[in-house]
Amino acid sequence: MDKEVQDWLDEQANEFMVPDIQYLMAGEFDSEDSEAVEPSESGWYSRLSAPGYMDCTDWSGPYDTEEEAAIGLYEMFAE
Repeated sequence: MDKEVQDWLDEQANEFMVPDIQYLMAGEFDSEDSEAVEPSESGWYSRLSAPGYMDCTDWSGPYDTEEEAAIGLYEMFAE
């Protein structure tokens, strides 16, 4: 992974909103959860999330790899 992306991810780990990168299967979310966006296909998804709180950004993805999902977060949210 690019050093600039890795440095940003490491820096975010100490912030209120931290990276959340997961492999999600299509149909994985409970349809009654109005906050969840149903993934249209399986793959790596990423967002920023505040652990212990309900605050989070929308999922982005799917990406083919975990690294691509991390780069997607960086491109979307790095200043």
